[in-house]
Amino acid sequence: MPALKLNPVPEPKSPEPKRAPEPGSMPEPKRPVQMPGQLPVPEPKRPVQMPEQMPVPGPKEPVAGPPVR
Repeated sequence: MPALKLNPVPEPKSPEPKRAPEPGSMPEPKRPVQMPGQLPVPEPKRPVQMPEQMPVPGPKEPVAGPPVR
């Protein structure tokens, strides 16, 4: 299946000769999409793991230790 998508050169050689000018405008909108996509992904992932691991292993272990004995 992936072989059909990787062979876009032999197809537009004669039946689709108008596809040459189209690919030029495609790489333009792709550049701005990768920039904003990578920034918001690593930002929200770091602050979510920090507050979750700190309050869970901290107050749960020392609080249930002394009162149980």
